[in-house]
Amino acid sequence: MDSCELGDFLVQNPLSVALIGDQTWARGVTESFIYRWFTEPATRAIYPAEDHPGHSRVLVADLRAAVARGADDRHAADLAASLCQRSLEFTALWDQDQGPAGQADRTRFLHPSSD
Repeated sequence: MDSCELGDFLVQNPLSVALIGDQTWARGVTESFIYRWFTEPATRAIYPAEDHPGHSRVLVADLRAAVARGADDRHAADLAASLCQRSLEFTALWDQDQGPAGQADRTRFLHPSSD
């Protein structure tokens, strides 16, 4: 399974860093954007608050799909188990098992240099 499926940032170009900040600092389970989304509130700061529920549903559906595709790969399953222990929001969405959420038509960002 590709670690990028789990939201791991392996490398970023300068435009990506300018838009969302350096994401390559994390190690271990915190490498996963999905993990940080549900455990570190600051991760959500660059997205409009009204978009958070939709992002959460998509991230849970993506992780569920990764777990289903990689039955022999423990990384995705371990990430889901860790999130079930750390995040009530994640656990509630995981327990709903709503199936694929699909990608949003667009992703909106809040950036400090925009007014």
